[in-house]
Amino acid sequence: MYEPFDNLVPMMERAKKEGLWFRSHYQHLWFSPEDLEEEWKNKKFLWGACNWTLLKPEERLSVINKKIKRLEEQKSRFIGDLKG
Repeated sequence: MYEPFDNLVPMMERAKKEGLWFRSHYQHLWFSPEDLEEEWKNKKFLWGACNWTLLKPEERLSVINKKIKRLEEQKSRFIGDLKG
């Protein structure tokens, strides 16, 4: 890991141990621990621990399902408008 981000080591260990994912506060990005480590190797998302929250991946799935529901409702309204 990169020295300025040593404060992420305990966070990464916890994420792996507990099956948690990293979520960015600012950009609403989600990464599994393995995916974030790959990004770090490419010198991306090298942010301090204060920029991340550890959450269960099921929470991400819940967010996705809510978006799908909103889009399905939007699609139904649009189809209704087309039919007049």
